[in-house]
Amino acid sequence: GIGNNTDTDDDGDGVTDTEDLEPLNPNNTNDFQIVSVGNNPVGSNSQQVSIDIAYDVTSNNNSLTGLGLRIHYDSSVLEFNDVSNFFTTDNIIAGDASEADSEDYDSNPNTDRFVPVAWASIFGNWPAVTLPANLLSINFTVADNVATQYTVYSTIGFSKTSNAQGYGFSAANYQLQIVPASWDFDKNGVADALTDGLLMLRHTFGLNGNSLMDGAVATDSPLSHSEVEESLQNAMVIADIDDNGRVDA
Repeated sequence: GIGNNTDTDDDGDGVTDTEDLEPLNPNNTNDFQIVSVGNNPVGSNSQQVSIDIAYDVTSNNNSLTGLGLRIHYDSSVLEFNDVSNFFTTDNIIAGDASEADSEDYDSNPNTDRFVPVAWASIFGNWPAVTLPANLLSINFTVADNVATQYTVYSTIGFSKTSNAQGYGFSAANYQLQIVPASWDFDKNGVADALTDGLLMLRHTFGLNGNSLMDGAVATDSPLSHSEVEESLQNAMVIADIDDNGRVDA
């Protein structure tokens, strides 16, 4: 009977609004299903980035009825590719497509699309594995020239479609770093000392052509030699490690 601006417990569940992650849901408790980014991914222009989605429960109860969530992102920065390493037990929505976030479910207008995923256990035995657990990896390609000189950040957000009764839903946004270039110069997916590191050293000594490439490009690199040289040149924006104004071998 009083306004929300003066009511310190809007849903009357005994948890004050300042401590209640769902201040308008009287059915939640002090226990929460928690979703977060489980790794520490960093993206770079035109490259794929893989983001692990982790799951935990404050009560450590691994026998609940399931979870439905949306993974939000900014489509001007990231192009959704697919999901991998998917937790298949009791899965009902597989996250194989993205949707427009026209309802702004995560209350962030910058994240304009989301990927839905959901699990439901008929017998209330989900996920039935040791917690925390990895639910999936969501794979994106970073748009070209997102970061041209300095690191920029793009939000990975979450919202729920449904969660276990008696539990709240807790999820922290992740600020994905997008850097101008990657140390993986030959783009084989690994920044390696005796390929990428050697390429960098030779490049900073002024070598090019065969003198630059021989024995230093990974055998599984998808790039031509000219593309590797271009990748090295683009990486000069991050290569002044001691920040003295020049890149020195």
